[in-house]
Amino acid sequence: MWQSCLSSILGAATDTMATLATQLFSREEGQEEDERLLSLFKNRVELKKEFAKLRSEREKLGDQLKQQENATLRAQQKLEQLEGLLADQECAGNAIVFYQLRGVWQNCRRRMRAFAGELSNGWKEREHQQQIAAFEKQRATTLNEIQNKIDELGQKRAHVTAEIGTVEASRKNHRWFWNFFKRRELKVKADGLYAAQSAIDERIGELDGTRESCSEQPQPAFPGISISGLRSINLAIIALAQELYLHFSAGEFSNLAREASIRQVGDAQYGDPNECRDLSKRIDACVKALEESADLAPRVQIRAQHLKGQVEYRRDTDTVPVAGDLAEMLRSVEQGNAAGQISVNVLAEEFWDIFTILLT
Repeated sequence: MWQSCLSSILGAATDTMATLATQLFSREEGQEEDERLLSLFKNRVELKKEFAKLRSEREKLGDQLKQQENATLRAQQKLEQLEGLLADQECAGNAIVFYQLRGVWQNCRRRMRAFAGELSNGWKEREHQQQIAAFEKQRATTLNEIQNKIDELGQKRAHVTAEIGTVEASRKNHRWFWNFFKRRELKVKADGLYAAQSAIDERIGELDGTRESCSEQPQPAFPGISISGLRSINLAIIALAQELYLHFSAGEFSNLAREASIRQVGDAQYGDPNECRDLSKRIDACVKALEESADLAPRVQIRAQHLKGQVEYRRDTDTVPVAGDLAEMLRSVEQGNAAGQISVNVLAEEFWDIFTILLT
């Protein structure tokens, strides 16, 4: 009978275990399915983001393509217009002079931009070296002051050490019991001297640490050209702009070049073919004369010094002077001599695109 009961119990246990195993496997399969769905959802979100990004890039590239097509179309129209002008003998000379004058404008602008770059680099290097020299001088002064303090403390320590030696020797001489009070007095004095010696050593250690930190301190970063430096550079640029204007104004080329920079070739009217050929030759001669000029740099330097006493600035942080102060321009500025004035303001009239070159 007990065997029958045991068989029943084992059968029930087997059924229970089978049921639990089925539930466990079902739960694990459900968890795996949830993880797969979650992974698919994440992938779907990432794909949507990537798709939106690609669509945005496509639209951006499409806009760029349209802009490029429009630019190409405009260039083609200008080319066709130029071909038409060159095909006409009356218009061809005007077109050639027009582009010569534009070349004058661009040449002056490039010259001024290169001049500004050279001045900026030179001024930056000079001020940076001055900053380094000032920093090293200040560091040397600080190190010298620290060393003087250490030397003074060394002398004090030597004096205290000598006193300690004297007191210790006196304590040995008063070692008998009837010198009890004297020994106690000497001990108090010796303890004070030892404390003073320890304090001096601690202070010397602190000064050594300060000296080491000062010696290892890196040089400060260069903050950039100073306001006064930028003002000097800009005055030199303005002086060059004035000299270039004066050089090309002999044949009214300065004003003609300015007009050519803002007009279209179809608007150019400089005369008949003979007049255009003559004008073209004179422009070439004027450009060549500028290239061969040897005294341009000294004239610019003298003119910049003159401008320095002529202009003012609205704010302490401004680096470009008030344009109204440049309403009158000297025809010639030599050392100790200023002669004649003309009413031309290269800053207000933006000759040679000067505002794109001035430093701020």
